[in-house]
Order: sequence, then C-alpha cells, then structure tokens
Amino acid sequence: MKLDVFDLSNNKVNELEVSDSVFGAEVKEFLIHDVVKAQLRLRRSGTAKTKGRSEVHGTTRKMYKQKGTGSARHGSRKAPLFPKGGTVFGPRGVIGKYRLNKKVMKGGLVSALSMLVKEGKVTVVKSLTLESCKTKAFSSVLNGFGIQKGLVVHDYDEDKNVYLAGRNLKDIKVIKTEGVNVFDLLKYQNIFISESAIKSLEERLAK
Repeated sequence: MKLDVFDLSNNKVNELEVSDSVFGAEVKEFLIHDVVKAQLRLRRSGTAKTKGRSEVHGTTRKMYKQKGTGSARHGSRKAPLFPKGGTVFGPRGVIGKYRLNKKVMKGGLVSALSMLVKEGKVTVVKSLTLESCKTKAFSSVLNGFGIQKGLVVHDYDEDKNVYLAGRNLKDIKVIKTEGVNVFDLLKYQNIFISESAIKSLEERLAK
C-alpha cells in the first residue's frame, strides 16, 4: 500500500510504499485489548499493602468473658470490627504477572497501526526538522495539519529541536520509533511521523 508524503507546509510531495503486513493488516481488537491490559498492569508498582488482624499492633488478651455480658463474643481488639483493627481482604502488595509473548505484542501494535491508517489518522512528512526549538513554531506546523492532539514519532538524533519544541505542548507527545506502543496510539489517535521514522518502524515490525 502507499501513503501520501507531505512537506511541513502540508503540500503533498510524493508517495511512500509501505508493507501491507504492518500498516494494512487485519485489525484484531482482542490483541489490542490484551496488549493494553498488559501495559497497564506492568505500570503498577505493587506497593499497596494493608495489615490483617494478625499483623496490626495490639494485645491478644480476650476483651471480656465469653458469656453473661449481653454483648457479642469477641476474642481480640485486633478484629476488623474495631478501630485500628485489621483490614479484611485488603491489597497484599503483590500484583499478578500478566506478560505476553513477543508475537502477541507485535500483533497488537500492528493492529493498532493498521486501524489508524485505515481511519486516515497517520500523517507522513518528508523530513521533520525545525530551525529552532521554539514551541510556537512547532505548534503552527501541527496546526497546519489540523493536529491538536497527537503522537509525534521522531528520532532525536535527526533533529533534537523537535523533541525540545514538542515537550511543552499539552496534548502532543514526541517519542522515538522504538518507543511506539499500543497504549499511546490509542490515547493520542493521530500519528505525525517522518519518512525515515516510518521506515524504521516498518523494519522493526516486519521481522
């Protein structure tokens, strides 16, 4: 398949031949769901922890006699019913592993990219270079393409000004080709990518 290539003034300059297996593949929503679920699970630190009744500080002496008080029978002030007692079924500080194999991760990313290509939300530019690192200049370039919120895929080694200018924009995220992931693709919806970056991305996913 072919994608239109533009200059920074939004003028079409040529067409780029890309792999159907990467940018025109069948969209498998279940793979996208699984990959996003795995990404979000791995972001959690797993530090949430509450103490049960066996872990809270307090005496184990019986509070009062078993019978004859007219109150319920209790054996410890550490019961969850009382203030400063243990927590019932609270978080234990452990997150179950949810890892996917490389084939599934790749399939989810390919599906997300193909979905955005079919929806016309991928913009390829011939060269993504800026004369300065001014945020206003980069913002005007994106506005020329009608992009208010998007993911800019760019190799910093090519032009660091793009990263410096884009990091101050609220709804714009600049990442390298190796950092492209399913969660960001779904969050930002629009992809603004240089011709060299899309070729690198294709080589990474075509293997």
